[in-house]
Amino acid sequence: MLTDEEVLDLLAKGFRKRITPGREIAARAVANGLGGRDGDVEWIKANFSTLVEQVQADAYEEYKQAERIAGADTIAEVFIGLLGGRSAEETVRLFGTHFFALDRFFLGLTQGRRPREGSVKYFV
Repeated sequence: MLTDEEVLDLLAKGFRKRITPGREIAARAVANGLGGRDGDVEWIKANFSTLVEQVQADAYEEYKQAERIAGADTIAEVFIGLLGGRSAEETVRLFGTHFFALDRFFLGLTQGRRPREGSVKYFV
């Protein structure tokens, strides 16, 4: 049986492999916010504060959706691989056995969404 550290490592690697890069999310959010006005410097200046708020909100929503999909796919891949045809009860117990790995995985995702100066994100 794998240790919690090994399960956490599988979860983290699987998530990093699947999550949409932040730069792609940010670029789409900026493009959506500008709505084809990327060359209109006066419009950007006049609407800068609103644009920044909208881009941030759009990027955050898109990231949460990407995170939801990447997380679900990663958990399925890791735990289906560990199950080996076990019963429903054994499946639930397996999740319990690796409670701390799951807890640290979810904590890492939560902390990865919080802006912190000078920090390095564990998962992204």
